[in-house]
Amino acid sequence: LVFFEETTSVVIHLTPGAQPATQVTGPLGKYINSADDVALFADPAIYVDTAYTYLWRQIAGGNSLTKLKLSTATGVFGDTLGFLSRTLTEGQMYRFRVEISSTSGVGFAELDLLMRPGPSSGYLSVSPRAGLAVDTVFSLLALDWVDIPDSLPLSFEFWYALDTGSLAADAITLEDQTPFGQLSRQFLMVRMPNVDPVYSNATIGLTVINSAGCEVRRAQRVKLEWPPIPQASAGQMQALINEASDMQAFE
Repeated sequence: LVFFEETTSVVIHLTPGAQPATQVTGPLGKYINSADDVALFADPAIYVDTAYTYLWRQIAGGNSLTKLKLSTATGVFGDTLGFLSRTLTEGQMYRFRVEISSTSGVGFAELDLLMRPGPSSGYLSVSPRAGLAVDTVFSLLALDWVDIPDSLPLSFEFWYALDTGSLAADAITLEDQTPFGQLSRQFLMVRMPNVDPVYSNATIGLTVINSAGCEVRRAQRVKLEWPPIPQASAGQMQALINEASDMQAFE
């Protein structure tokens, strides 16, 4: 038999008296909504003196302590640690620690944040994947979307963006999205309302939103071609608008 033996050593510094008591508090509830501004508060509950410094650390959940995500001017060195809306990932578990130092020692406290998950598992179906601007009717389907029970019901917002090139759905800004409308149903038939410019591509998108405001986006690219008779297409579109207006007025 061969036995291996390893040794190591540590240095432990002891300070007189009890470790200063520290508390950290955050949002209440089982889940934290990513759409909300999130703030954690440190409290030096029991300290001998009143001169102390703060240092926040992230123990789990990736790297969120960056200037682009923090809302507090003091960053990780103040009594409050704040995060901007939608900078913490939905469904992610985070753990943060605050360390408060003074001449009487260093106290620390930790807090876990469980972010509310967003809608998941579903996809967007667009048919056909190519057509004529205004003339072609596109069928949009939001299929197989699920969420936790206390985040229901879900709403579905279909939208489009023109001349998007190879941009991913999450890279298309809200300013570039034109909504077809927010619905409770998962099916919509639409025409692309464009007859003036010529676009070689467009993006038809879907934003799924739960009752807590968490949202997920999906998109499909479609190829748009110039209608053979633009004037007729423009007249057809105006007739559809007039018909919709008359029906609304009748209701």
